[in-house]
Amino acid sequence: MKRSLVAAIVFFVMLLPPSLRAEGNEPAAIIRASVDAALVVLRDPALKKPEKRAERLDKLRIIADRVFNWQELAQSSLGAAYRTINDAQRVEFLALFKDLIAQDYRDDLDRFMGDENVLMKGTEERGELRLVKTILVTHSHEQVPLDYLMHREGDSWRAVDFSVEGVSLVNHYRKSFGRFLVNHSFEELLAKLRPRATPK
Repeated sequence: MKRSLVAAIVFFVMLLPPSLRAEGNEPAAIIRASVDAALVVLRDPALKKPEKRAERLDKLRIIADRVFNWQELAQSSLGAAYRTINDAQRVEFLALFKDLIAQDYRDDLDRFMGDENVLMKGTEERGELRLVKTILVTHSHEQVPLDYLMHREGDSWRAVDFSVEGVSLVNHYRKSFGRFLVNHSFEELLAKLRPRATPK
């Protein structure tokens, strides 16, 4: 299984609302409940039809807003450059960042076979953060380590990063944005992201 497909499954595994967290509000319980409910969505044969593709993505994105701390993800992914931009640029970058992730993984979701599974492997404390460790068992029985970095917000937890085989989403985008900004302005970065983030 390609890493992009693994990342797509990881991303959408996290897209479940607080109302589905029946097992409690601890990080591992949130992940477990999210995995179980997300797989129901991804296995829904009605939503796998080509004409339902946009509807499926829309449903998942609405739910994603309740689980991910997009502000933290976007800011961390941009790195030091975030401190140098104005409020209007931050608002646009946040919107483009969310759209970029959705568009980058949209095609990979079509390769979801339906028999993938996720095994819980425990939680580690990282200061104020919690790292929930899991294993994705793919259609071909490959075992892929997935780590979810969670931050407490109120009486629950939200995802601020996740890693596939040790590769962090935040670090991936930070390196990509950083390389571009060495020789380009932030406005040029926005101009580059706009067409990539536009739904196709």
